[in-house]
Amino acid sequence: MWLAPRTIPYRVHMRIGLVADTHLPSVIRRLDDLGPEPRAFFETVELILHAGDVTAPSVVDWCEQFAPTLVAEGNNDLFDHPCRGSLCGMRVYLRDL
Repeated sequence: MWLAPRTIPYRVHMRIGLVADTHLPSVIRRLDDLGPEPRAFFETVELILHAGDVTAPSVVDWCEQFAPTLVAEGNNDLFDHPCRGSLCGMRVYLRDL
């Protein structure tokens, strides 16, 4: 399953990228079609949180090339439960509303 819970290693200072509602495929077919800016930003983060409505496993694959990724279950996603993980001993729970 591509959204397995896991423990994310951490550092004292950590840059986290947040993305939501990618809804692919839609007007665009791939996240790279948004231009170079998203790729340039995500190359600088150590963790990515996707706040739901992924709709395609390829989105998670794209994010994971840059950093470990935790994903919330969105109302347009086809999996049963949200991804839960831990970061720095704290539980992380994301939810799409």
